[in-house]
Amino acid sequence: MHNERAIEVPSVFEGSMNFSDWGDGLTAVTLKELKTTALTLSGTPAYALAIEIKDEELNRVLFENINSYWCKWVNKHSPFHYRYLFLLSFPWLTEWSVLGVARQLYTLQTGKITSKVNAGYYALEVLPHKYRQIIQQSIEIRKSDNKLLYLKPSIKRAEQTIKCLNFIIEKFNRLRTSTGFTTHDNLLARAAYLAMELSAWFVIVPFCLASLFTGLVQALGTKRGLFKHYWIIVKLILTIAATILLFLHMQPISRMAGVAAGTTFANTELPGLRVQLIADAGAALLLLLATTTISVYKPWGKVSLALLRKQEQNAAVQAKGKITKKSGGFYVYEV
Repeated sequence: MHNERAIEVPSVFEGSMNFSDWGDGLTAVTLKELKTTALTLSGTPAYALAIEIKDEELNRVLFENINSYWCKWVNKHSPFHYRYLFLLSFPWLTEWSVLGVARQLYTLQTGKITSKVNAGYYALEVLPHKYRQIIQQSIEIRKSDNKLLYLKPSIKRAEQTIKCLNFIIEKFNRLRTSTGFTTHDNLLARAAYLAMELSAWFVIVPFCLASLFTGLVQALGTKRGLFKHYWIIVKLILTIAATILLFLHMQPISRMAGVAAGTTFANTELPGLRVQLIADAGAALLLLLATTTISVYKPWGKVSLALLRKQEQNAAVQAKGKITKKSGGFYVYEV
């Protein structure tokens, strides 16, 4: 049952202490921070509280905040709006907005809560280099004890702030629609890429080589032969090509596994490489389907008997002597 009596609890926001009713503003982000970073003065430790925040709920709150509050904030501080003059004149608006959005990006990609300064350093690592100057400046303003030192109007700073915020908002929405990463579980993604490399080297590669070897043994050890049927020749060519492409495909797999093994891995890194892995896997499935279909239906029939006999005659001639000349359709050789 809920206690009808309102309980005021202390909270700190932007460096000032406030008292508010218990339950006010306790979003998934606040509860996550409470359980993971709170210091317990008395009673049950914070980490043992009966609070369960799922990734889906945490990300939902982040996305709603980005696409409602922050989108409106950017629009109201863009050129041709009177609040643009505030952004142009007061640099701490740049610090507050850039590091605030960077903090949400950090939480989205890592599942953890951090300070604005640490979020700024994280943004320096993951965002394009062209935003480095505005992020670095935001960190300096945040760490400064005298923010009045930075009270210098700057059109360039205001423009870079809006561009950086728009980029992060677009990045949020791209991550939201990323296939296969609806919860952005970095641990699961890391385990998947590491397992993919192991299964590729110790299962797929050996079976591919075994398929090529057993196919050669069956063709040469039976009446079918290796070059008597067109479907066998085509399948042999496809299998050799698949084997070569598999070893080439192992390079991006090993690279992705190496990145996943890093301590700062986020499941949204290297989108181009992840798309390549999916495309290569799709091509491999098509190739497997093609070889299976050829094995079942055995199309195209046998290689021409006349061609086979001619090859056998040439082989016999080469075995008995050395061909010196071909004239009028006859071979001349020396015994």
